[in-house]
Formats: sequence, C-alpha cells, structure tokens
Amino acid sequence: MVIKKIIKKKSKNTAPKSTSVVKWNFPTSEFYMMRLESLSVGIIAILIFIVAIFNVDGFWPSILLTILFIAIYVLVSSLIQKIRQVQETYEVKDNHLHITRKTKFKTSKEKISLRDIDLHKLDKLFLGGYLVSSKGRHALFFQAIEDLEKFEKVLLQAMKKK
Repeated sequence: MVIKKIIKKKSKNTAPKSTSVVKWNFPTSEFYMMRLESLSVGIIAILIFIVAIFNVDGFWPSILLTILFIAIYVLVSSLIQKIRQVQETYEVKDNHLHITRKTKFKTSKEKISLRDIDLHKLDKLFLGGYLVSSKGRHALFFQAIEDLEKFEKVLLQAMKKK
C-alpha cells in the first residue's frame, strides 16, 4: 500500500512594492579609471608620442617617453584615490534620489525629488550624467550601464507622473 503525502507550500504574503528601489555605489573596489579619463589619457599619450617622434632622435625614446607619461599618471592617480577615499552612494526610493558623498573627512547628503527635476542628461558611453532641479545641478556617476538604465527607467516614470 502506497501512502501519498500532500505537502502544501506556504505562500508568502508579500505586498507589491509601491516604488522600485534602485541603488548603486561609485566607485566600487574594482574601479580604477573612468572611461572619459582613460580616453583623455590615451589622446594625450598619442600626442606626446607624435611630438616626441619629431623632436627626439629615434623611435624608442618616443615610446619610452610615452610609457613614462602613462606610468606617472597612473601612479599619481592611484595616490590621489588612496588619499582622498571618495565613495558616493545613490539610492532612489519613494520618488526621491538620495545622494551620499563620503570623503575621508566629510560626509554630505542630498535628497532630490524626482518630480522636481527640470532637465536631465545621461551618457551611456561615459557612464555619467547630471540632473537639474530647483536645488541646482547634480552630477551622477555610474559603475555599470545596467545601473544607468535602471535609474533612467525610474526617472522617466517619475517625470511622466509630473
């Protein structure tokens, strides 16, 4: 004789969230250089190489000068990041954008209503952007394009309700 047990799974009574929460940090631990910064350093390195080719005898000194420039830039940049220790946290909840900026010595917080935003610009190539509200202009930095797209979706929904 086979006995079958009927097991009922308890359903979780979770109410749907009224607003979606979008949160991201900048920079994260694996972050080193922003895309715009990398592009600028690359262009300057190419210009240094071209100028060095015309002013220095030989091909190898030009390459060495370019490598020296990049090495000095990376060293100074990493030292500044370690000394300053900047961390920004962005969180969208309850139709407000909460920005927390922490440095080694200071913490500042901003709360911006998404409905009060007059103008916005988000750049998917360089992972940045800004918002203009009645409180002024607010810079935004993203670590990944997924964070930018999630924020843009929530922002456009809030601006439609305006």
